[in-house]
Amino acid sequence: CSCASELCPERTEKRLTHDISRPCNDVIQFYVPVSIVMGLGICIGVPAIYIWLIHYHKNYIQQLAVMGQNREERWQHRVDTSHNKAVSLYSILDIKWVYFKIGVLVINFLVILPSIFLSWHPPGWAIFILGILAVYFFLSAIAQPYITRKMDLFSTSCVLALCFFALLVVLVAWGVNLPSDLLRITLVILVLTPIAG
Repeated sequence: CSCASELCPERTEKRLTHDISRPCNDVIQFYVPVSIVMGLGICIGVPAIYIWLIHYHKNYIQQLAVMGQNREERWQHRVDTSHNKAVSLYSILDIKWVYFKIGVLVINFLVILPSIFLSWHPPGWAIFILGILAVYFFLSAIAQPYITRKMDLFSTSCVLALCFFALLVVLVAWGVNLPSDLLRITLVILVLTPIAG
């Protein structure tokens, strides 16, 4: 199977089919359409459905008559009284940041993309991810999109821990010898930060 060596150069078995007597051209035609549909569905369909759900429900709950001292308080009362399936997309966010999860989704895609297109250059891959996470950290620290200070602090701390880990990955990719204790401490921080929140 000639394409197996291109798809998985480090492996020798024929991974596209159990029947190694069949040529790749007989099998690959089933993989390409499914890959295209999955790629479009995940990269375009998921953000589109997020935007539609948030927009629809935001407009709906803003029409609910509730009491409150200010706009933010009325927003929280409306969110609390609305029992829809999409409430988790925006209930913990400030009203002006209801679309923040769309941005987080885009950042997730941007972190995944280098693993596809920059896998041949590990240092470039690591630097790109570090850059994306650094931008996410500064946006999270400046915007503070959540309704409580604790949530903002927790979110920013998690992103900062990821940035530190990405920095270590960059150093390792460039061949810098790091103490093993530093790597263990980083892993502990990555595990404990979400638990502490």
